[in-house]
Amino acid sequence: KITDEEKCECKVCGRIWHKVCALYLDTIYPDGFTCPNCKTDKKEHRFVAKKLPHSKLAKHVEDRVATYLKNSKVEGSIGEVVIRVLSSFDKFVDVKPLFRARYPEATSKL
Repeated sequence: KITDEEKCECKVCGRIWHKVCALYLDTIYPDGFTCPNCKTDKKEHRFVAKKLPHSKLAKHVEDRVATYLKNSKVEGSIGEVVIRVLSSFDKFVDVKPLFRARYPEATSKL
């Protein structure tokens, strides 16, 4: 015997959801169901580029890109440009003697 799943309706947009998909229980949400798309109390994501610390490189690139976009002939409104450098370092690799002996043409550039 096939039974129809219980459903709930978003009180804002009227979209029908399976109660299981919506993780909805009448006892927990007595005021009714509001789908994730309609919730207005969404918390702002705290890991956005604007909130990360500046670096000299990020500031330089951000200023250059913003100036270029401002001076270019691109149609439409240009919003704020936010650039942050998350990681920047020189990588040094230790090449083992056996590798150098086996691949001399590849290691000549190192």
